Amino acid sequence: MKLFLKIIKILLATVFTVYIGLIAYQLVFQSKEKRFNIAGNMQGHGWSQTMFGILNWQHPDYAAAFFERLDALTPDVVDAPWGEDIDFLRGECYYGLGNYPKALEHFEQSVINQGADWVDVQAFVYQGLCHYEMGNYDDAIVSFENGLEQYETTCEAYFGLAKTYLQIGDTIKTKDYLKKAQETIEYKRKDPYKEYLNEIYQEDLDELKAVLENR
Repeated sequence: MKLFLKIIKILLATVFTVYIGLIAYQLVFQSKEKRFNIAGNMQGHGWSQTMFGILNWQHPDYAAAFFERLDALTPDVVDAPWGEDIDFLRGECYYGLGNYPKALEHFEQSVINQGADWVDVQAFVYQGLCHYEMGNYDDAIVSFENGLEQYETTCEAYFGLAKTYLQIGDTIKTKDYLKKAQETIEYKRKDPYKEYLNEIYQEDLDELKAVLENR
C-alpha cells in the first residue's frame, strides 16, 4: 500500500511538473509571433494580459509595431487590447526602447483617452519618468504629483520625486520623498511572471539613501 501511494505521488508530481513546464513555455519561450496570436485569441482572459505583459517586456520593438498596426485598423476608435488602453501599452513599448518623447506622447494620450480619474496611475508615473530622462525636472515633479493625487500610496511616484529633487539639489525633499517611498514600497507595482519597466526594488531605495549619505 505504501509503495502504491508513493507511486501515485510520483506520478502526480510528474504531471504537475510537466503542466508547469508547458505553461512556462507558452508564456515565455514560444515564438513571439505565436504568443501574440494566442494572446489575441484569449482576449478577456487573465492569461492574455499576462502573456502580452511578458511579450512587451521581452520584445518592446515588436510590440510597438504590433500596436501601431492594430490602432491603424480602427483610427476612430480607442482600442483596448487585453483590457489595457492601447496608448498606455504603446507608451510602455517606446519607454522600453528608450524613445522617451514618443513614450510621453502616448502616456499623455492615455490620460486623455481614459480621463485623469480613471486612467492607470502608472501613466502619470511614466510621464514623470519620461520627463526625468529628458531633463525636464519641473514637468517630472508635476507628473509624479498628479499620480499621487490619484493614489497617495503610489511608491513609484514618491521614488521618482526623490530622484528628481536630488537632481535639482534639494536634498531635504529628496529625503522626505525617499522616506515615503520606503513606507509605501509594499504597494509597489509587481507581477510574479515578469519585471515591469518601471519596477523599483528595496535595493533602489538603499542605493539612493547611500548617495544622500555621501553628500
